[in-house]
Amino acid sequence: MSLAYQDAWLTVLQGDARDELARIPDASIDAVVTSPPYWQQRSYLPADSPLKDREIGREPTFDGWLATMVAICGELRRVLRPEGSLWLVLGDKYVAYGGQRTGKSAGKRGYAHRVPAVRPGLGGFPAGLRRKSLILAPYRLAIALEEDGWILRDRVVWEKTNALPESVGDRLSVRDEVVLRFTLSGRATFDLASIRDPYSAAAVARVQPHRALTFSGRKHEAPGQPPRTPRAPLMGGTKGAAAGVTRLSEKPWNLRAGKNPGNVWRIATAARPGNDYAHFAMFPPELVRRPILATCPRGGVVLDPFAGTGTVGEVANSLLRRAILIELDPASVESIRIRCQARPIVEVPA
Repeated sequence: MSLAYQDAWLTVLQGDARDELARIPDASIDAVVTSPPYWQQRSYLPADSPLKDREIGREPTFDGWLATMVAICGELRRVLRPEGSLWLVLGDKYVAYGGQRTGKSAGKRGYAHRVPAVRPGLGGFPAGLRRKSLILAPYRLAIALEEDGWILRDRVVWEKTNALPESVGDRLSVRDEVVLRFTLSGRATFDLASIRDPYSAAAVARVQPHRALTFSGRKHEAPGQPPRTPRAPLMGGTKGAAAGVTRLSEKPWNLRAGKNPGNVWRIATAARPGNDYAHFAMFPPELVRRPILATCPRGGVVLDPFAGTGTVGEVANSLLRRAILIELDPASVESIRIRCQARPIVEVPA
């Protein structure tokens, strides 16, 4: 297993990421955008697949999964350019008991395979956690990668605007995942201008042609103090000599540039019944677009070592970036081929 598809824009490698990454030259990738298999969350391969023992995420212990991910990220560090970025989309998991129930309720429909009669303990979960605790998997991995030499530059909360409901009554339903951006250097590529959000009409109206007054002063003032002094918003202005008064600079506020999008991204999921490729956890294109635009220059190369159905490749190509995809599941590789055939072919930039 190795090369499954290749053209001027896209290379698809079929196989285990731990093996296929060795085929990629050193310092040849501008950005890695991927969502690795979460520990003990789901399995994409059928039980009789000859590749079942190579499936990441099925490790018997969380520490085993953590060690696997640190090793893979070590290989990603080799192929990444010094100014490159690694984006990881990660979900979390709660501590739960496992095992087969053999008690009085074992005969109830749909119950035997879910609840153990003899509680076997919390084998496989991180040491020190009690049942129903959140594992904090993304942050445990983040700490392990920082200890391995990576720099954690961004933590993004992906708020799923169409998250599925959960059948829980003793906690809040989970509607987010974490997106972590790691770099090898403090001077990594980051094009903020390419992902700025436009200002709202209300914000524009407040500053054109004059900026509305706000108020400044000391925090936590005691009741009965004089009213605070008016000032203009801090948008390209500088503090004046008088306390609390702002003097506007001559540099105009660039309304066309837009604002920093921040680290909370409200994006709908792409995985829903009837999606084109019948995949449980497809990347929504917008979740991929921002990391690629910000950290991979036009004509650069994006890598996804856990490609699924190839959303990273499709979005990268549409943004005039090349892509290398690695995927273990043959069915998913076939889905990538289908998407490649439907993709418009354009001239490769010089």
